[in-house]
Amino acid sequence: MVGLTLPAQTILAFCLTNLDQDVRLHVEQDFKAMAEEKFINIHELKDRTAKIVADLKKGENYVILRYSEPVGVFVNWDLYKKFMVQERDFIQKCRKCLSEIKKKKR
Repeated sequence: MVGLTLPAQTILAFCLTNLDQDVRLHVEQDFKAMAEEKFINIHELKDRTAKIVADLKKGENYVILRYSEPVGVFVNWDLYKKFMVQERDFIQKCRKCLSEIKKKKR
């Protein structure tokens, strides 16, 4: 939460703690899947693009390294779609939490 003001950090923490247990479980499972990712440098990416795409179709994920530093991530399409849905749901829940906080302040 670097770069957020203290009130923003507090609101974000409040929203995270109020996630449904089901949503929290799915997020944890997806992060475990990301932990099984492979690392690949820029030169390997150029040489092995077809294999990487085939691996992505199989459900594997890659962290792209440049000078041994992570610069990007390739994730398979299904995982990407799940993240987008979870992000949308999270934003909706945060908006609901924020509106409840604003109502309580009045």
